[in-house]
Amino acid sequence: VGIGYARGPKGLLMSAVGLIVIAPTLAIAGSAVARADSQPDTATTTTSSEALADARAASAADAWVQGGGDPSLQLDAGDTLTRSKTWSGTRGTRYVQYTRSHLSLPVVGGDVMVAIDGSGTVTGGVTSQDAPITLDDVAPAVTADRAGEIAGAQQRHLDSISTPELVIDA
Repeated sequence: VGIGYARGPKGLLMSAVGLIVIAPTLAIAGSAVARADSQPDTATTTTSSEALADARAASAADAWVQGGGDPSLQLDAGDTLTRSKTWSGTRGTRYVQYTRSHLSLPVVGGDVMVAIDGSGTVTGGVTSQDAPITLDDVAPAVTADRAGEIAGAQQRHLDSISTPELVIDA
């Protein structure tokens, strides 16, 4: 998939899509399992008690996700979830965010959010993805250069186009 981003004459960020791979929505996978990588959170905490609460929430969310989470998360065997952020809400609730990749490609719109109550119990998770990704082949249909050309042709008044990136649009 080629997505070109460019700055217009007034400095506004515009995007143009050269080719989008969209996961089919008719196929539903059975019991998919995602892996949560043990990467440190990017959120900054102010106290050691905050850091401890974030670590407990992340641990509970990781275990839940590794156990398959919930069918509403639309996980597929080719998915990998990477913990990206943990933060606090009200009444002791913590939230853990995961980015999704499928067959090593980033998934735009596939993030997963997990909520953990003050006692450390996962209360649920959500994603904006409508169906599991069921792509068998993620080879691009066009080169990165061609995707950039297509994206550039779809916009007027471009100063520059960034390097196209192969992603999956969930």
